[in-house]
Amino acid sequence: MDWYPVINGARVALLGAAFAFVPGVFAAYKTSRCFAGVPRSLLDALFSLPLVLPPTVTGWLLLRFLGPRSFIGAGLWNLFHLRLLLTWQAAILPAAAAAFPIAYRIARRAFADFDRDLSDAALTLGKSEIWTFWMIQAPCCERMLIAGFLLAFARAFGEFGATAMTAGYTAGRTATASTAVYYLWRGGDNSGALAWVLINLLISSVFLLLVSLLENGYTFGFGGQDEQEEDNYNNNYNQRDGDMDDRNNQNKNNRYWDDMREDRENRDNRDYNQDYRENSRDNRDNKNNTQGRFDSSGYASPYDRYNDERDGKNQNDGNIYGDYGDYGDYGDYDENGW
Repeated sequence: MDWYPVINGARVALLGAAFAFVPGVFAAYKTSRCFAGVPRSLLDALFSLPLVLPPTVTGWLLLRFLGPRSFIGAGLWNLFHLRLLLTWQAAILPAAAAAFPIAYRIARRAFADFDRDLSDAALTLGKSEIWTFWMIQAPCCERMLIAGFLLAFARAFGEFGATAMTAGYTAGRTATASTAVYYLWRGGDNSGALAWVLINLLISSVFLLLVSLLENGYTFGFGGQDEQEEDNYNNNYNQRDGDMDDRNNQNKNNRYWDDMREDRENRDNRDYNQDYRENSRDNRDNKNNTQGRFDSSGYASPYDRYNDERDGKNQNDGNIYGDYGDYGDYGDYDENGW
């Protein structure tokens, strides 16, 4: 079995994915940072257009721009005797056109999920935009970017329509794994076509599995930790968060009961002070009523003396002679006042 279609297809897909990946990532980066709203949507639609265009449309456009009668094709032939069609190099451009929207959209998704505060902080510290991209943003988006490159490679490896129009099929020269299926089937070699169908299914499945693993967190050693270490780190981090929450809740409960205890003590102190003041007032009143504080005249207080003098005055008010002279005991007067 001739393995040239696999080797040539892998070579074409690798170069096509590389040529599509770099401008795709650059376009995704600029679109995510410099545009928003309707302009960003228009650019997304424009850069994703090859994803939905029929391959024959892409092939026809390449023929018009790169054919021997086109301005670019004729200029390259006249200057360098370089022919861009019906060679294995001619399959690189259709592969790049097919891989570009894949690389662009996955890079856009990666940059959309990236925390821009990190790059903005680096810019405010005086770092250049190129340094910020390569040292901060690209490492954070590394796993998704690798997944985008692998998916772009798989798409370029399976490109058929535009490749058949620009490179054709020549065994040992321009044949790829995808074009081999069609031309073997057209030539009546169904067993050979079936073999290449199985090969294409196997290669596509392997690349899709790798992309799925990368999207689900596996890194395969491309920086960072592997899945198990990352899970352990996340579990430990979550455990620390849980312990911290428990401590915070315990501290809140302790503060609550401390406040309650302090309020109860304050109430008890207020009640004690109030009872003390009331008892002191009662004791003072009882002391004044029982023992008294006697002055030099024998009265318990000036208030008692005043009451006695007032009562005596009121008693003498009925005797018209009560205010005159020292006549002895006022009680010796008769009823006529003599």
